[in-house]
Amino acid sequence: SRVIEGLQPEIRGYEPIAALDGNTDGLECFQAIINSAHFYLKPGGLLMLEIGHDQQGDVRRIASGCGSYENIS
Repeated sequence: SRVIEGLQPEIRGYEPIAALDGNTDGLECFQAIINSAHFYLKPGGLLMLEIGHDQQGDVRRIASGCGSYENIS
């Protein structure tokens, strides 16, 4: 929430606020997606996420902690 005002105008002005605002730590939507997507993926399916430049470690930790994914990169 705190970084939305600092985003590039082409992002802030055209993306829905729901797509940009991940609550206080920016990870709320990723936690929800990661913790449920494996129920919908076909065997061998991929979960691909667009994340912020500073979220890789946190998103990797969430995916690893879920225990339903392999080859997380």
